[in-house]
Amino acid sequence: MKKPMALVCIACLVLLTCSKKPTEPGDDNPPPQPTFTIKYAADESRAVEQRIVADAGGSLSAEDISGVSFELTIPAHALKADTTIRIIPFLSLSIAGPGGTGCDACAGTDSLCCLKGALFEPEGIVLDSAATLTIRYPGGAPLPFAKRPLIAYVDAAENRYEPLYTVCDTTAGTLTARIVHFSGYGTDDERYDRLEAEVYEIADYLTRNIGKTAFYVDLYPMIELHDLCRLPTTYMGETIVYPELAATIEGIMLDAYQKHAAAIQGQAFNVSPCDGLFLLRECIRNLANFVATDDIITHGWSNHGAFASVKSATEGDFDALFRRTAEDGKSKCDHDKCVEGKALLDCALRYIESDDRIDTDPILHSFVDTVGNWEIACCKVNITLEADKTTLYNLAITSSDDSNYVKFTATTTDPFGPYEGATVRIEGTHGGNGQTIYPSATSTMTDENGKVSATFVWDQQTGIPPGTTTWKAAFQYWSDEADSIVWVWSEPVTITLKPVTFNVSYRYSYTYDVTSACGSTSVSGLATSEDRLVLGASEICQLRDKVQRSYSYQSSCTDANQSFSRTESLLEPINIPPCYWGYYTEERSNPDGWRYRVLKHVTVDWLAPAYIHVKTVSDYNGTVTIDSLWEDMYGIRPPLGDPAYSYFVYPGRTATWDTTYGGSTTTMRIGVSISR
Repeated sequence: MKKPMALVCIACLVLLTCSKKPTEPGDDNPPPQPTFTIKYAADESRAVEQRIVADAGGSLSAEDISGVSFELTIPAHALKADTTIRIIPFLSLSIAGPGGTGCDACAGTDSLCCLKGALFEPEGIVLDSAATLTIRYPGGAPLPFAKRPLIAYVDAAENRYEPLYTVCDTTAGTLTARIVHFSGYGTDDERYDRLEAEVYEIADYLTRNIGKTAFYVDLYPMIELHDLCRLPTTYMGETIVYPELAATIEGIMLDAYQKHAAAIQGQAFNVSPCDGLFLLRECIRNLANFVATDDIITHGWSNHGAFASVKSATEGDFDALFRRTAEDGKSKCDHDKCVEGKALLDCALRYIESDDRIDTDPILHSFVDTVGNWEIACCKVNITLEADKTTLYNLAITSSDDSNYVKFTATTTDPFGPYEGATVRIEGTHGGNGQTIYPSATSTMTDENGKVSATFVWDQQTGIPPGTTTWKAAFQYWSDEADSIVWVWSEPVTITLKPVTFNVSYRYSYTYDVTSACGSTSVSGLATSEDRLVLGASEICQLRDKVQRSYSYQSSCTDANQSFSRTESLLEPINIPPCYWGYYTEERSNPDGWRYRVLKHVTVDWLAPAYIHVKTVSDYNGTVTIDSLWEDMYGIRPPLGDPAYSYFVYPGRTATWDTTYGGSTTTMRIGVSISR
């Protein structure tokens, strides 16, 4: 016979809490007397534990004294947090109740007795999705069960016995079931009278808990019993199915759920709107196990149409309460009770957002959108961010220059005016590298005017490159309806970071007059050039436009009284690393007390390679040799060739140096200007 798709069915369940029954306020009814007596002894010496990461899931296994293993596989996200899981095999297990005590195949001290089990800890933990439990008997011998084997939830403290739908593989010697909470689980062989007794025991719990949240606890074991009774399986040549008991379960469940839904519908309109919506939503959500038309999902509930009628009536009450709650919230928002109104609107939206009917019911979809707009407009808190400038430069030129810092002002308001005491955070993002940028104060409290200020200083010491930055302010406040901290962000403000550019120009004039044995030699010339450095963008000096020099000489050391003139140019801009010039700054304070740096002066150690210098004079033929355009790499040397000397130039001024040495006279003028 084809194997039933039990694992698929169980995976589709709405997972319910199957832990011990809670005692609810006002509940004076004692629980039903247990039908079963459960006893077991745990073998701590064979306990196994493993830390399971919630986001990844994992598996572990333990083996009892007779070699029966208990393998647990936990899917990702089934645990709410990383948890240490323990499996403790039983030394012994006994199940007394309808059908006798112990399996038919157990005799004496048989180590492979069919009653095997283990504790799974932390006891009582509920999973968000089902785990798979596989109990594996040692290979080579037939399974020690006289009837169809199953796995059951067993609780010795409360004598609970709840059979689970179990897949049996006689070839592999395994029993497999899905579990949704941790407690004791053991093997047993299936007996009609035990199943029947458990059906009526769970029915007692359901009846006792009608109208209470504990009602949902026993839906899962009743669904498991329904699967055990309705899905035919073959074991040891016998096909096993109990259609009459499955029909009994369906009748019990429908009667109980009709009464429970009626009780919930009555309660929902007599508690707070949020509590009422929660009660109705939980009732509808759990009804999903019984009303879908897909046989796998519904587990073959033949009366699913009757369950659908219960669900439809409950949805009608939910819709009425949802509409009333939303409209009450809108009215409060319109009459200056926006905090109460926003709480009602948030509540209404929270419980409608998971409703599948939104996608299929255009009228409901439209109204939900309307309620969303009401919620946005109600109790709207707001934050704006302003900046006193939109462009910053990475160096202040004068003491009165404030171009390298910006002052931000964030203003927070609610429907009643300025929002005092709010926590505000201001931060920026660099458009080039994605770097997060913070001002002087990244988070602070608003004053009585709902304002808070912060300053951002940009200079070379920040390490932030030029580019476009986008700034926002976030307004932090406590939301009672969300029961958490909520952030509201301002519209962005764009600040452009532009580099300062140094322009260094010079004019170099040169004369040389020497009288030697053969006569006189004279040289004169002029060299000009310009350098540029973009501060912060690069450490490479750029020769801008051109480097040019002109010179001439004449000599009487030859019969022809030789004379010569020449003009040389470097027409294309080139890059020359590194720059042999720089700048010095001094620290100042802005009116708010934040420190920034101001340019003091520029130092020039070497300039561009364009100067004139007589290299050799030959008395034999009267020729004069001039240093080449790139001689010594950099052109103008410090006065007297002192390498430790630097030219100090103040921006906006021109400095002049005259030097006479060895028959030559040089006049050099250096000017520095700043451009942005």
